[in-house]
Amino acid sequence: MAIAAQHTQFVTNDYISPIPAEDLIKVALKKQEMYDEGRKQIKQVYDNYGKLRGTIINENAKNYFDQEFNKLVKNVQSNAGLDFANIGNVEAVINLGKPFENDQYIKTALENGQEYQRRVTEMNGMAKDKRSSDNDLVYMYDVNSYIESGGLDTKLAKNKSYQQYVDISAKMKAAEKEIEAETFTTFEQGPAGYIQQVEHKRKTREDIYNRLMSSLTPEEQAQLQIHSQANMYRLGSDVLYQSWVGSNKEEKLLADETRKKAMQELGRLTSVKKPTAEQISQMNSLQQVISYNEQVITAANENIKMNPDDFDMGEYVPFFTKRFVDGISKQLSFNNTKTELKENKVYMANLDNQFKLSQIAAQGAESRKTKEFEQQLDYTTQSGASANRLSGITKVLKTVPTTKGSAAISDMITQITNNPDLKQSVKDGYLEQLNTLLNTYKYAEANKDKGNLIVSINRSMGKGYNTSLSDFLEANPLTLMSSGQIAQIEVRSKTSGSGKESKTPDQIREEERAKTQGDLDAKAQLFKDNPDLAKLLYGKSSSGGAGADAGATPEQIKAMQDMLNKGPK
Repeated sequence: MAIAAQHTQFVTNDYISPIPAEDLIKVALKKQEMYDEGRKQIKQVYDNYGKLRGTIINENAKNYFDQEFNKLVKNVQSNAGLDFANIGNVEAVINLGKPFENDQYIKTALENGQEYQRRVTEMNGMAKDKRSSDNDLVYMYDVNSYIESGGLDTKLAKNKSYQQYVDISAKMKAAEKEIEAETFTTFEQGPAGYIQQVEHKRKTREDIYNRLMSSLTPEEQAQLQIHSQANMYRLGSDVLYQSWVGSNKEEKLLADETRKKAMQELGRLTSVKKPTAEQISQMNSLQQVISYNEQVITAANENIKMNPDDFDMGEYVPFFTKRFVDGISKQLSFNNTKTELKENKVYMANLDNQFKLSQIAAQGAESRKTKEFEQQLDYTTQSGASANRLSGITKVLKTVPTTKGSAAISDMITQITNNPDLKQSVKDGYLEQLNTLLNTYKYAEANKDKGNLIVSINRSMGKGYNTSLSDFLEANPLTLMSSGQIAQIEVRSKTSGSGKESKTPDQIREEERAKTQGDLDAKAQLFKDNPDLAKLLYGKSSSGGAGADAGATPEQIKAMQDMLNKGPK
């Protein structure tokens, strides 16, 4: 006996030996009953599979379920010709659904659906005053993300508990009220003649933040974190990533600035030859500050370079919670000011003094101009020299002249003349002005006893000054040259009044020439009157040497020196 695919009842074959009709009917009825029961069991199993689809909340998971279930139905239909009166056939068809039932994606989808239903039931059972939109969002965030993402292998956390809402708004406001406001007064520059007196009354966000965090219970701190998390979820991962990177850039800049200041201070302390114990302690502290901030800069650089795909905002809940509370504290902080204009009595007094000083200065300037004009009328220049190129002469001198006056200038001329490192054009420029300056110093030295002479020092930048002849000659010429660019040095004589007669530069040069010529004439006369002396001095030996090398005795040399010193008889 068999059941065809298109049949729903048990039938007999003609070749079977007939049995009594009554028994045959009983067997057929029993067989039909067993067949119907088998089909019922199979249908019930697969109907249950179909009902499971309603618990799936992920659209992709539903599509996957339908795809696999359709495959199963087709497989079952291909086995519909089996005798379902046979319990073995029934079990075989039912077992066709085992792979479907154990499919990992389907199991995950079904378990997630059950967790979703459980959470909804738990939320609906909560009292309204124990729920808030932020608490709901944090509680169901992973569920909503799973629904939106369509992931097949995402597993929701099981048995997650709803965090009951705790109102902390009163605590936040109380934190601000419990802080005593800071009051102080500052003074700022106001309009001319006035000072702005600013009275401050403020509460800083740092004080409010610290007071708030210290006043919250663990449950209230957990609620604060929920508010922060909800704010993070609403902003989204991309915005949080940019905020995280921006915060690290700001932290890097602050750390770098702190590090540089510490390095500058450390450099100043390390330059101390014998540091004190306190300075050594400061240097150690600065080294620690530098090391710490270098670590901060390194960590910030790594965070700035982070790939956005690697950013998991769940890892940064504490960081953004602090920023969230800091933002609330900033909103509660304030700096109320009251500004008044006060008369600046010091300014007004200084203004009055400046006016008086300007009057005195104007009167003094007028007096100086008058005196300078009178001096120009009373004094005439006797000897002058331009010295505008000599301000940098100290850089080319090999040694510093230790003498003063014309002797120092002569030393400079010798050094410049014999300096092989200077170009001839540079030498000529220096020597031209040094020679004219030499004549001026000689004139001053020749007339130092005259009471009617002064020296005028004229500068190319700003006004010059007058000084006495003695002060001029006592000063080191190099000091005068290096004190600033000098345009002109003039020795001037007063045309009226008392004082000894002074020699002109031409007279001085004539006297020097006459003295030199006189010396030459005297030596010529000496040699004429003493031929032995000339012979001793200039006579040639057989080797061509001078007379002194040709056999002059020490006594003869001494006699020659005495003759030269005494001059002609």
